[in-house]
Amino acid sequence: MDGREQSIKAQFDSLADSYGDVKGQNLYYYETLLSVIRKHTKETDSPLLEIGCGAGGILAAVSNVPGVGIDLSEKMVSMASKRYPEHNFQCQKLGSIRIDQRFKTVLLPDVLEYIDDLDSAFSNIRSLMDDEGRLILTTPNPGWLDILSLATRLGLKMRDEYSKPPPKQDVVRAAKRHGLRLESFSTELVFPKKLFGSGWLNDFLVKLPGARHLGVMMVFVFQPEPIQPGL
Repeated sequence: MDGREQSIKAQFDSLADSYGDVKGQNLYYYETLLSVIRKHTKETDSPLLEIGCGAGGILAAVSNVPGVGIDLSEKMVSMASKRYPEHNFQCQKLGSIRIDQRFKTVLLPDVLEYIDDLDSAFSNIRSLMDDEGRLILTTPNPGWLDILSLATRLGLKMRDEYSKPPPKQDVVRAAKRHGLRLESFSTELVFPKKLFGSGWLNDFLVKLPGARHLGVMMVFVFQPEPIQPGL
């Protein structure tokens, strides 16, 4: 684990005890994140894999059967294991995750912005996916970086010194190099704070051609490239 990874791990270890308060400050964002993931996972009786599971809340909310959660932070994994013992939580690093299982649904919520080596990440993810599986990935929109930095300074967002969201095209190209094709792309939350009418306005704006890519949250759904007959 390099110095940056150690720092990211330490950041989330330090947040573990107050993680509920941190999420509470940005409840509208996390409610939208959960809604987006539910929409794309739909109903499934197959185990889910969540990479970057934090305290385990998303996996527990969307998985109908025992699933697997992976996180870099040992404290987050310990907390998740105590809260949701029906699931299997492990401390591993994206890029070198080893699990003797393949998954039809892999979740990667707000993790990619902490990853420097996209090729290593997508190669590892593809090795964990069923050939008919889906990867549901969210990451902040880089166009919002200045606004998010200001929100952090004003105390409106979790302090985060290591987030570097990659551009959409870099994500799509890296995924394609490792056998994953883009099924859908969207953004959410042009207005990331809950105000009167903001839910309706967000739903309306992200459907407009000129605004659909302006949301703070980028949402990617990838599927494995189909295997060519005879190969």
